[in-house]
Amino acid sequence: MKDTKVCPKCESLNIKKFDRYYASGGLAYIYVRTSSFGGVEVRLYVCSDCGYTETWIDKKDLTKIKDSKYAQKI
Repeated sequence: MKDTKVCPKCESLNIKKFDRYYASGGLAYIYVRTSSFGGVEVRLYVCSDCGYTETWIDKKDLTKIKDSKYAQKI
């Protein structure tokens, strides 16, 4: 959805990107923790027709995810 701009579930073109989410207490960024002092932002893509949702991390942040001691390999 991020690259194609098409929903893989319903093929809609009505895709919305959210960098911030509403959380109790106000707007917030969603982070994945990668170290004791840092993290990377998560982007949310939502189909406004069927509700299908994807989350993405920017390519520039992938090395931080790979090296994170807070992640579990499955």
